[in-house]
Amino acid sequence: MFKGLFLQIIIWFGIIARNTLSAQDVAVLDDYEKAIKQGTVITYEVTEGNNTYQWIVKLIKVGSEISYTWETTEPSLQKGNVTLTANALQKAELLQCLFTSGNVTAEKTGTIFLSRKMFDEITNTSQLKLRVKGPEDAETVMGNTIVNISFTINDIPAAIQGWELEDSERKYNIIVVESMKFPLVYSCDMGIKLRLISIQTP
Repeated sequence: MFKGLFLQIIIWFGIIARNTLSAQDVAVLDDYEKAIKQGTVITYEVTEGNNTYQWIVKLIKVGSEISYTWETTEPSLQKGNVTLTANALQKAELLQCLFTSGNVTAEKTGTIFLSRKMFDEITNTSQLKLRVKGPEDAETVMGNTIVNISFTINDIPAAIQGWELEDSERKYNIIVVESMKFPLVYSCDMGIKLRLISIQTP
């Protein structure tokens, strides 16, 4: 009797340990959305010509506006601050991820986050009409494909779906985390290439 009870206890502990391990082995969309908060550090790898460096973003404010500081490693060595206003987060039709050094307030431009207008357009039409070079630029129509994306959240691999946006001539390619709350740019090839490596919470 005691032997059987002891065996059952061992099995129960084994099931609990296995389920706990599984939960910790892979980060999902809910983990990602909880990680986008004040103090979180988002790291990208950037390729510019023959140079490769990291672009490190630290979220300062996450709410009706999003603001962050950023810096790049060698050989780039720049730093700055960006504020995405409420208008930009809701209505932006432009997308510009990287900036030169200094302070930037984005009123009509998405940066590492797409606007709600962009997100809704992709959701409703499976494509995005994006102004790439400026407000007077003609719209570039980018088709949408669902893809799996890979990065880490607190050193845990993430299993999350994304949207791959690409124009018919394949001049531009953008992949975005499929999150209505925080549609973060995962990768971008618009002359300069960047790709999300990791997200670390405070």
